[in-house]
Amino acid sequence: MKFLYMLFAAIPALAVNITTFTVIGCGGTTHIFPCDGLCHASSNMRAFKVDAGAEHCVTVYSGNACQSGTLQFPTPNSEGECEPIEASQATLSFLCSVDNTCAT
Repeated sequence: MKFLYMLFAAIPALAVNITTFTVIGCGGTTHIFPCDGLCHASSNMRAFKVDAGAEHCVTVYSGNACQSGTLQFPTPNSEGECEPIEASQATLSFLCSVDNTCAT
């Protein structure tokens, strides 16, 4: 039993990523980031996809360093699908939570 515990403890959890796009239909330039709850810079983000298999919340900011002008996208029903960002301002940073809790 001890061996099985050590074996499972050594297997890392699968990382979930977010892919950002510069075009609303999930086209253009892409960048991949982890859904780690940290602030990431992403100038001109117009759409995103979160890997399938887990619930997350993506919070998009119009300011740098995840400040000012927030839009929230809980993703329980859309993981793996293109999520457009219909924003009148540029999106300069975002946060992808490790679970379905949105940033406040």
